[in-house]
Amino acid sequence: MKIPFVLKNMGWGFGGLFLFCSCSSVVQTDGEEPLTYQVFYDHLSPYGTWIEYPGYGAVWNPNIRGDFSPYLTNGHWQATTAGWAWVSGYSWGWATFHYGRWYYDDRFGWLWIPGYEWSPAWVVWGSAADYYCWAPLMPGIDVTIIYDSWSPPPFYWNLCPRPYLTHTHLHHNTIRGDGVRPGTRINTLRNFQTTSTHHLYYATGPAFEEVQRETRTTITPIPIETSKSIPNRATSTGMRVYSPSIETPEMQQRRSAKPIPSVYRSADMPRQNSTTPTIPDTQRKTQRNNIKSLPQERSTKRR
Repeated sequence: MKIPFVLKNMGWGFGGLFLFCSCSSVVQTDGEEPLTYQVFYDHLSPYGTWIEYPGYGAVWNPNIRGDFSPYLTNGHWQATTAGWAWVSGYSWGWATFHYGRWYYDDRFGWLWIPGYEWSPAWVVWGSAADYYCWAPLMPGIDVTIIYDSWSPPPFYWNLCPRPYLTHTHLHHNTIRGDGVRPGTRINTLRNFQTTSTHHLYYATGPAFEEVQRETRTTITPIPIETSKSIPNRATSTGMRVYSPSIETPEMQQRRSAKPIPSVYRSADMPRQNSTTPTIPDTQRKTQRNNIKSLPQERSTKRR
């Protein structure tokens, strides 16, 4: 299935932005164990491979058969008081779709770069003709300057017919940016809120009132609350997420006065890779063999 489509850089800066900011809708709870990189390593290791990636440090590649695309495969969008949140069907989705960023490498496939900041989803939102569109944000990219200095590669984009945005199995009706041909353009949606930790901007997605009209359903945003455990679910009354206090490697090192193991390195968001990836290679077997050629990190429990 192909539709007319053009990815056009929209040259705009802060002067043309309409920022819709509010206080964080995430309810913090006390007495939680701080979130460190080691938590990511311990919980994600059974489901993928940690590798030392040039320029990015320790990154994670999910061990999934067949094709995979972040914020599309095995998940759906949920309206919340913090904006449109991605609800993943993967047990590791609590980390990879709410913390850190995704980056595509031609040889290794999709790689997740850890980060400390929680948001409903680290994506850029847009619209094209009768479609809602979203694409993962690469590391180091500020969502408020999208198209000013960087735009997602075409295949990063997911295009969903507007009436299907709220469907649980929306991937059945969503197409990739590399599956469309030139014709029209994507317009970015400029609705933002800020995170609770470092007050970084994230995109909240299309207005609930508009989606309600497009889908002909009642959109009732649910509240977001934190949990001491690692949940991955949303109910009609609320969405519980794992969002404890943050302890960066630098903070941990000051507290323990001990050297940080190599597995903790690359604490800050790495700078954007200068290479532009091409259309994804969906041959997962080949990609897994390529990953084995890189040095791998072994996760160790904290003592």
